[in-house]
Amino acid sequence: MLRIFFPKSPETLTGLSDLFFKRSCRNIRFVSTNSSQPRICIIGSGPAGFYTAQFILKRHNGALVDIFEKLPVPFGLVRYGVAPDHPEVKNATNTFEETARNPRCRFFGNVNVGQDIKAEELRKFYDGVVFAYGADDDKTLGIPGEKSKGVQPARTFVGWYNGLPAHVDLAPNLDCEKAVIIGQGNVALDVARMLLAPSELLQKTDISSHALKSLGDSKIKHIHIIGRRGPLDISFTIKELRELIRLNGVKSYFHRNDFTHIQSLIPELPRQKRRLIDLMCKTALKPNDETLFSKQWELNFLRSPVQILTDADNHVRGIKVEKK
Repeated sequence: MLRIFFPKSPETLTGLSDLFFKRSCRNIRFVSTNSSQPRICIIGSGPAGFYTAQFILKRHNGALVDIFEKLPVPFGLVRYGVAPDHPEVKNATNTFEETARNPRCRFFGNVNVGQDIKAEELRKFYDGVVFAYGADDDKTLGIPGEKSKGVQPARTFVGWYNGLPAHVDLAPNLDCEKAVIIGQGNVALDVARMLLAPSELLQKTDISSHALKSLGDSKIKHIHIIGRRGPLDISFTIKELRELIRLNGVKSYFHRNDFTHIQSLIPELPRQKRRLIDLMCKTALKPNDETLFSKQWELNFLRSPVQILTDADNHVRGIKVEKK
């Protein structure tokens, strides 16, 4: 059984060194700061970093912006976090490339702030330092068994199928029929869709080659998506729900009892929420479909994981949940 869960906020930078300035940055020219040409350093080249750079460059005609990134290439989660079958979302890089072409903006890859350079040193050379890096650690549930073999944080799993260098060798165990995903947001549905999508669909995306092969050989046929709250509190959007519902050969199973009592509340909900809950109710309450499906996913509400069950070799064999 594969279990996936989600990340927490980034940790404070520690263990800084001056190696970068002494060895790798000899050719970078720093100018004296002044009010007419302030120098700004942005750490992280994901959406937050590039939108910050874009704002500064537009609002101040003399500002100089340097963007530092620990990976060789920019764009962060747009490159490594967006699902491979969502190319329209990745179009944001067009705007970022326009910002990067600005002569007052420079990009420096392979610079790990926290190892290659000290934050205190950056403050000496810049009028402002913006920390725009993403989560650098995984969220833990604090339950027994969550460090066992077969438990994968969604942050690393998403990085794996998107080709993030740090997670290329993740090698998740897909030689099982069931997977459990903890959390009911868009990332949960993205992960479920990647696990259930037919190979011919994934081949049309920019998914990494190693993930395409592993997912093509996957034996996973049934996915439980577990959340602590009820249907009215889910955090995924209707777009991701529709994509998962419409997967060929995949059955969407919602427990009828979770929706019979909220159907009457739909007219009172805000428009966006109303459309989402209405689709969920229609899916849950429609007549039984006699079509044969090779795979299935289901939503499990009002359940909190309390223990990951393991075998003698510390491999996941199940999950224990409490129903609220």
